[in-house]
Amino acid sequence: MCRFFVIYLDLYIDKYPLYFEFKSINFQTMVTKTGDTEKKSGGWAPDKTDRKILGLLQDNAKLTIKEIGSRLHLTHTPVFERIKRLERSGVIKQYVAVVDRVKAGYHVVVFCSVSLDTHKAEFIKTFETQIQQLEEVRECYHVAGLNDYLLKVVVTDMEAYQQFLSKKLASLDHVGKVISSMVMSEIKHSYRMIP
Repeated sequence: MCRFFVIYLDLYIDKYPLYFEFKSINFQTMVTKTGDTEKKSGGWAPDKTDRKILGLLQDNAKLTIKEIGSRLHLTHTPVFERIKRLERSGVIKQYVAVVDRVKAGYHVVVFCSVSLDTHKAEFIKTFETQIQQLEEVRECYHVAGLNDYLLKVVVTDMEAYQQFLSKKLASLDHVGKVISSMVMSEIKHSYRMIP
């Protein structure tokens, strides 16, 4: 059993110059209660300080623990522990390099609205499995409305998109209709999930 002691400091000017009172607290019980609370409430959620840490890491994931602590006026240990908790809980999924797509040679972005010709559960699952294998598809969302899926496709040029559309996307099972919307210019693009 893990135990620790908290020192309560009381000044008794009348009788004693200085008086210390030691109280023992069962740390294991506190952890268990916290864990129970997390389970009952559906899991841990980031607080204000965690959100500040996330904001800094979203701007620059290469910041050191020391740099984050300095900006938030915190010591290294709590910053380190908070980041580890954010990682363990899945709030921070991974650390990646953000690549400039144009400089990397990808000049065309297309949003494709896809409708399936049949809406059986097995066909939906098949489509979703197949679409994940296409490297040109950077994002895929199952949407409500006139169409079933919205794809974000990124390719080098229009010829590459035409090849993708005719030889890959059109060959998938149960694709009924595809509407392509070409991006003319990018007005806003943000990776920040927490402002």
